[in-house]
Amino acid sequence: MGMNASRRYAIVAVAAVLMLLALGVAIGLQTPGSNSSPSISTTALTSSLGTATASSSSSAGSATSSSATSISAIVSSTSSVSSSTFSSSTSTESSTFSSSSQNGAGITIPYDVGGNESLNFQPASITVVIGVNNTVTWIDLDSIQHTVVSTSIPAGAQKFDSGILNQGQTFSLTFTVPGTYHYDCSIHPDWMKGTILVLTSPPKGAPAAGLAWLT
Repeated sequence: MGMNASRRYAIVAVAAVLMLLALGVAIGLQTPGSNSSPSISTTALTSSLGTATASSSSSAGSATSSSATSISAIVSSTSSVSSSTFSSSTSTESSTFSSSSQNGAGITIPYDVGGNESLNFQPASITVVIGVNNTVTWIDLDSIQHTVVSTSIPAGAQKFDSGILNQGQTFSLTFTVPGTYHYDCSIHPDWMKGTILVLTSPPKGAPAAGLAWLT
């Protein structure tokens, strides 16, 4: 809208100059034998036209700058929305895994654990109670494959093997026999090791049901 107004002003200015020029020419024609130049000279016309054009260009430039600012604001807004959407998506995934583990215990296989020997299952050791939170779910967040395989189990319990887990995949197991279970990632057994202590009743001073307790 600002650009249209500027153009209108420029057109009006040029029309006024042309009218003055026509008037000057008419006056000159009405004075026979006069060799004097019309009262409105070509130089004046050129100057006026230049001023009008400059004014129009300045207004157009201002409008263009305003449009650029608006586009920048739109891009910034879009970037913020994208960032917000990504953040919301990440939070949703985390919330979904947390929710699925409310009646059990959640263990993550963290990103880069396959190449970083300082990392491990998180948490590496947990305590669960039969009938409270004895369903354990592992989720692979790394970009490479891992496994969850038992290496030592209590008498009467069954061995377990998750098979190959790719990024984003989970493995769940419900423990029904009390005792201490040791497991590892059969692909990275040197540093990826975990322990699960299964109890028949909550330990003294344990937090509310649905949580995993570190040993």
